[in-house]
Amino acid sequence: MRKSLTEFLIGDIIEDDKKIRKALRTVRIFQICSIVAILFFLPEIYLEYFRQELVPIAVLSRSNMNYLSIIMAALSIYSLWTAYFFPRMLLKSYKKSPLKRNYRPWSSLMIIQAIRVAMSTSVAIFGFVLGLFGVGWQITTLFFAVWVVSQALMFPTRKKWLSKAEEIKHALATDK
Repeated sequence: MRKSLTEFLIGDIIEDDKKIRKALRTVRIFQICSIVAILFFLPEIYLEYFRQELVPIAVLSRSNMNYLSIIMAALSIYSLWTAYFFPRMLLKSYKKSPLKRNYRPWSSLMIIQAIRVAMSTSVAIFGFVLGLFGVGWQITTLFFAVWVVSQALMFPTRKKWLSKAEEIKHALATDK
């Protein structure tokens, strides 16, 4: 028996909602694993270098160390800015795209969250690199603290996830 157009569209909406909820679980697991990995491996590597007296990996003058710190801080700010504004940039591109019907809200949500996590994780990595170059633990800890706060702020709650899914669905809606 053939389905009517309404039944077909409602079936797609229900299937998309199931995939959106499944994507939320997947992204939460991904983000928790990345948090655990960074919190475990980077400090472990950092402390291991200190135990073997290999840090700093290169001796830099005070002015070069300041320049490196400023560059890493600027890159961290840019990474956090991109992580915050990336969903808006992606939504604008979806609204302008002639291929709207090829995009799926659940995959778009996963892409957004994966890029946001990666961009904010770069802050911790920049702090780690500064630590390897011999910057004090206070500055390295500051980078890690900013990273932890950014991860907490962007952790996908059900409410945020569903509201972002609605925004993406509206952006992908075909114009009539």
